Amino acid sequence: MSRLYSFCPSFTARGEDITTRVHDECDDWFCFYGRCCQRKGDTQVCHSHPLVFVDGACTRNGQPDARAGIGCAMGKDSEDQVSIAVTDAIDPGARRTSQRAELLAALHGVNMLVHADLKEHPEYTSPLECPHRQLEYIVAADSEYVVKGISEWVLEWKANHWKNNQGKSPKNIDLFKRLDATVAEYEEQGFKIHFLHSREDRFYVNITRPTNICPSPQGPSISHSGYIGLNGDSETEPKRSFFWYFEAEHGAKSAPVILTIGGGPGASGMINTLAAQGPCLAVENGTVPNPNRWTEHFNLLALDHPVGTGASYGTRVNNSRSAAIDVYDFLQKFFRVFPDLAQNQFILSGNSYGGIYVPHIATVIHEQNIALAKGKGQLGAIHINLESMMVSNPASDATSHYTWLLQTRCYNVEMYNASTCDEMFKILPTCLESIQFAQQTSGWSVERHVAAQNICHKLEEGDTHGTLIADVRKKCHSKHFVDCLPVFGWINNFFRQPDNKITLGIPEHVDFRTLADDVAEEFDKYGDIIQPAYLMYGPLLKAGIRLLHYVGANDAICASPGVISFLRLLQSPFQDEFLRAPDIPWPTTTQNATKPATSLTTTSLHL
Repeated sequence: MSRLYSFCPSFTARGEDITTRVHDECDDWFCFYGRCCQRKGDTQVCHSHPLVFVDGACTRNGQPDARAGIGCAMGKDSEDQVSIAVTDAIDPGARRTSQRAELLAALHGVNMLVHADLKEHPEYTSPLECPHRQLEYIVAADSEYVVKGISEWVLEWKANHWKNNQGKSPKNIDLFKRLDATVAEYEEQGFKIHFLHSREDRFYVNITRPTNICPSPQGPSISHSGYIGLNGDSETEPKRSFFWYFEAEHGAKSAPVILTIGGGPGASGMINTLAAQGPCLAVENGTVPNPNRWTEHFNLLALDHPVGTGASYGTRVNNSRSAAIDVYDFLQKFFRVFPDLAQNQFILSGNSYGGIYVPHIATVIHEQNIALAKGKGQLGAIHINLESMMVSNPASDATSHYTWLLQTRCYNVEMYNASTCDEMFKILPTCLESIQFAQQTSGWSVERHVAAQNICHKLEEGDTHGTLIADVRKKCHSKHFVDCLPVFGWINNFFRQPDNKITLGIPEHVDFRTLADDVAEEFDKYGDIIQPAYLMYGPLLKAGIRLLHYVGANDAICASPGVISFLRLLQSPFQDEFLRAPDIPWPTTTQNATKPATSLTTTSLHL
């Protein structure tokens, strides 16, 4: 009996794409089944053809410090999916490689299928005892190495005393023997095990392990950087997200994972990382250890989001919802590459325009988690353990943002002079009216949102007379932002340095940018900022997902009163408690502020 799965000839006779239509989901059982000849006249799946998708992945393939994981999915319910780190208990004494991970995934998938079916029907122990049911199990792997190995090469090796045609033992022969013996045992009981080469879930991944370029106070930090291809990615039309993942110094395997992104739109996620959060800080000639790092007890995952920002490159999106879907896709693939982290608490972090990014990303994750719990959701996806969100100086509501931006620049800080304020306050009513008009539409009207944005943006164009809008305590008369905040230039230089690019896995053709103006322009053409993104927090808070805002009082880009304004309006189970809570100054008269780690760190907060 052939172990290679054979498609029903009627599929190709009807012109169907057998690579995508070979399986489907049962609406009653939410499990995956193959389509077979018995059902050639309709679209129902065959319950006699249960199917499992299997995959394995490995970082630092074949190296002494390599780590691997496997994943199997028989359906969309969480109980029908597993994600397992490869340890010595699973693969004792062997060096971790991608091929071994793929074989271990296939072995686990075979056992999952058979044991699940026997559990469902405890009245029999093999198909021989159930004559009305003829089962054919399908193991779908994206590894041609596994499928050809178990269906073709094993037969030749066995006939040659487990040697290849050069008379040598094939690589991973121990796992092929285990898989062959397992399949043979089930075949003797009457089970039919078939293997299918599935290319549906492949994605681009290229990861390095940087050393000696981002030192921690505790010594060299352990980190991983590189690219993951998003949906639609190809060699000719790439769509690849750059990330830099820093392992927690203590308890990395169980420590929460913080995803940190930039603002903008178009600001690199590496800004927050190398200016405040990571194990090292960018300085003029490289990096220095960061005493105030987040990475002592947290895994920090810095992401250049959306594509086109920082070192991410390829096909772009132009709005926060689409960008959030890309992040969800990235995270699903990231957790396949780093399965040890898949069940850890997950925290979203952003600032400035991140006040729009973060609620969108959290909402997509929450929606997909709900769908997965109902047996729906993305094929092969896992539940992401979203625990909390934290945002600093966010622009999460267009109305409060522009209202209090002008109030701050005219009165709270007095950046604009009297004549500028008179001119701007004449524009404000039209700005607010245009926002309301744009948000009246049931769908998204690009024309209305862009019109509102163009009017309201004028409020930001007044002469600040040298006061730095990112930190009103400072003066800077240069038209170039990098001159006013040199850390942006230092970060640019760090990621553009040829040796660092090689170490981080950044292709030579990629020109890293801390601020990508063209990304901002695309979002502007959509009018993306004209939205009340803070309203998405309500359902998230109700679901028990926590939210922290930490707001610097010296920022005149996203002014702190505007944040307090929309938080007071936010309807949630905690609204009354929030409104009754007294304002508490920080730092208090008996408590000194923490010394800023860099010029971007704020020292006065409203909590």
